[in-house]
Formats: sequence, structure tokens, C-alpha cells
Amino acid sequence: MSYETDSAHLDLVSAYRRVDEIVDDLAVAKNITVVAAITVDAIASDGRPKGFTVVLCTNKGEAIVRVHHETFTEEDSVFRTIVVPQLESAIDKLTSK
Repeated sequence: MSYETDSAHLDLVSAYRRVDEIVDDLAVAKNITVVAAITVDAIASDGRPKGFTVVLCTNKGEAIVRVHHETFTEEDSVFRTIVVPQLESAIDKLTSK
């Protein structure tokens, strides 16, 4: 599946990779093993995803972060401001379980 992107938005493959890398970095920093599963919530009439669910799993449980499509593919500075704190909070919750 490919979508046209503007210069401020990533393609989906790059956006998925970014989430994986960030989750890995956060997990290493907190000395925890976390697996991220990313799923599409719903598809809009134009075929684009409306949003994504990021399920973070450890051997102690799971945490869920939901992200709108535009935010998921947004440029790095915006993504890091909006989504990374949510991912970090979810991983913190998993660490404290």
C-alpha cells in the first residue's frame, strides 16, 4: 500500500520504523524489554488509515497508545512532541507493574 505524502509527513513504512526505534530506545533506557504491535484502527473512504493503535507488551502486561494518522506520519519534531511522551508514559506504567 502506498500513499502520497507531502514533505512534512513520512510514508507509512518510515512511520512504523520510527515507532519501533523509539520504543526500543525508551525500553533500553528503562532497562525493560518491550514489544510494539502496531495496527490500523479504521480505514477512511479514500483508503487511508484513520488512526493506529500501538500495543506495548512486556511479560508483565500491556499498554495501549492510540495515534491519529496525521500525527503518526507527522514530521519528527511534531511526532516527538505529541506521541513520544505518550509512549514513554505507557512504558513507565509497564515498568511499575
